Amino acid sequence: MFAPTHQATENAILKTGIPYSFLRNNWYLENDVSSIQGVPDFVIPILLAIQKSIREGSLDVESDDFEKLLGSAAEC
Repeated sequence: MFAPTHQATENAILKTGIPYSFLRNNWYLENDVSSIQGVPDFVIPILLAIQKSIREGSLDVESDDFEKLLGSAAEC
C-alpha cells in the first residue's frame, strides 16, 4: 500500500507517457512484507535482516568507482 500522495504522483507521471523510473526506498518492503504473495516463508526473515542492516548502516559502502569511471571527481 502506497501513501495516497505517492500513488497520485506516480499515476500522474504514468499518464504523461514520458519514460520514467520509480525509485522507492525499502520502507514499502519493510512495512508490507506480510502482504507479499508468492514469496517462500523462509525468505521473509532474510528480507527483514537486509532491512535491518540497511537501517543500521551496516550495508553502507563508500567507493570512488564513480569518480574512476568519470575520470574526475563527481560534483554534487
